[in-house]
Amino acid sequence: LLSNCGKTKYFVDTGNLALNYICSGKFFGGGIPGGKIIEVFGPPASSKSLLANCVLAATQRMGGVAGLIDTEHAANEEFARIAAHVDPDKLLHLDKIYSIEQVEKKLVAAIKFIRQRKGPDVPIVFVWDSISTTPTEREFKETDLPENASKQAIKDAGGNARPGERAKAAGDMLRKINPFLDSNNATLFIINQIRKNIGDMWNPITTSGGGMALPFYASLRLETDARKKIEDEKRGVPIGVNLVFKNKKNRST
Repeated sequence: LLSNCGKTKYFVDTGNLALNYICSGKFFGGGIPGGKIIEVFGPPASSKSLLANCVLAATQRMGGVAGLIDTEHAANEEFARIAAHVDPDKLLHLDKIYSIEQVEKKLVAAIKFIRQRKGPDVPIVFVWDSISTTPTEREFKETDLPENASKQAIKDAGGNARPGERAKAAGDMLRKINPFLDSNNATLFIINQIRKNIGDMWNPITTSGGGMALPFYASLRLETDARKKIEDEKRGVPIGVNLVFKNKKNRST
């Protein structure tokens, strides 16, 4: 029994054999581990969303249920279809989610609904794009305040910002969702951004969402970076980019 504890039930193809290997130790039949929390982070335009779409498309090809939590409100169905071969008609899109607390509630409800309809073995993968742009419930309520809101109105809306507020909300959410994902054989693929720690020469770069909880709960953490651009020499236009993926944490190999 002990040998099965924490065992990965399935892997989801990333669309790249080398990336499959660093995620799972297998070129074929490998990929991101199922039933886990996955974090992919990096600077803008470093293929985080492209990788996420490739995973969603692979989930669909496996006969699983692929879903998108688009808190950036920037999803492009045409890009997902052309670049990653996602079938938009079969993609479950969780919309009207405006806070970290709402992500938890809607994600749990959606997974329970899918399990009731599809049974226990069908792979489920949800992409959260992205945790760094998702406010707390209190922060979102501030948008309803008038321009010159009184102190009492601000207090009624939840008060002013508190130190570590978003990190605490994300930590509370991840602590509850982690065992739920495992028990329901579902995967949460979280996209994150990086930011600069001004004045910190030892740790100049850090992730911008999830606090310390996300690196702790994530079973796999991938860092992305875009390096040299590939250009068409005749036309002088970019046609691609060299990407670098670093395996920062992995419990599945």
